[in-house]
Amino acid sequence: MFNYKKYKIREVVIFLISILFALSLVELTARFVYKYQLKDEKLVKSKVELLSKYPQVYSDKSIYTPEVLKRDFSFPLAEYDNVKRVWRVKDFKSKYFNINNGSRVTEFANQDPKNFIFMFGGSTLFCDEVPDKYTVSSYLQLFVNKISDKYNVINHGILSDMTHTQVIRLKETPLKEGDIVIFYGGSNDVAFILERDNRSGIQEDWAKGHLAKNNIQYYSPIERAIIKAYYAFPKSYIFKILHKNITIEKLDDSGIHKESISSNIEYLPKYYLNQIRTAKNFIDEKNAYFFNFVQPNMYTKNIKNLTTIEKEIKKNEELTKHSFEKYFSLGYPIIQNLIKKNEINEYSYDLTNIFDNTTQEIFAGDFVHTNHIGNEIIAKSIFNIIKERINKNL
Repeated sequence: MFNYKKYKIREVVIFLISILFALSLVELTARFVYKYQLKDEKLVKSKVELLSKYPQVYSDKSIYTPEVLKRDFSFPLAEYDNVKRVWRVKDFKSKYFNINNGSRVTEFANQDPKNFIFMFGGSTLFCDEVPDKYTVSSYLQLFVNKISDKYNVINHGILSDMTHTQVIRLKETPLKEGDIVIFYGGSNDVAFILERDNRSGIQEDWAKGHLAKNNIQYYSPIERAIIKAYYAFPKSYIFKILHKNITIEKLDDSGIHKESISSNIEYLPKYYLNQIRTAKNFIDEKNAYFFNFVQPNMYTKNIKNLTTIEKEIKKNEELTKHSFEKYFSLGYPIIQNLIKKNEINEYSYDLTNIFDNTTQEIFAGDFVHTNHIGNEIIAKSIFNIIKERINKNL
């Protein structure tokens, strides 16, 4: 007698086996294609893959819980202000990552502060890599609280910010006498200005496109599904290829002419000095205090002390955006010399060597973003410079 139930079960099993076989075949083909592309493009691995291979940077499981590491790709949500030509982060609430009134939440804040410490910078200040408690601003708040409960730190960091957009945000900030303003940057100015062709002034094309590629709201539903699948299964070659084709902006150094590089190098110091001076004048009018910090990155660290991950990042052309090391070797000395030889040296400080003696893994998969260890070092370095001003204002 024909057993219809057994027949259906057998058909389902055969179907599932066929699907698994097909997926395996596609995965093997994708693996071949992906590795061929790496050989052709001289790319090693993505940031996600690097951290998967070298998890030391996220080794503190009390901080980097599975819930933290699986945070939504859409954090932070941001929208572009076409009038002011700056990005605005949208308010966001979760257990570990929060945006309130347009700025990343700083933990350990005081209930009744007399003044504020306003911090402006890019993604290295926003600190997307860590929960709220372990950002640069939260560590700075902890250090400040040891000597005063009259200051709260406000984190105005946002991905891709340059000095001129920091000035725009600054002018929107309600400063009062005794407040402290901190600019923390330099890397985005060097990278965004020097690596572009035919740049005769600031344009928002690169920064606008860059942050859009890091906001899942700018992708189609299918692209969103692929991006989320990639982060859920970073070892799958199918999703590696699909994700790479969706999100990675290829930068080709071969198209940048020597004349453009020369022009950009000439423009950089004029731009930087003008923006820093503009910020200083605005802050002085409010009887507040200004501190400008040139941030560190992997290329400014003593090469003799590079860690395992740092050596891997250094040779990975994908993570270093192909030619960023070249641009940093050209641009950073310019900014460093500016703060030595101009009046801005009265309130500008060079932090580029603060990681020289750090042997722990701090760079979170690329040459500039750091984990909680790096963030604490940054905050402590800033605090050691501003603490005298805080004490004078008590």
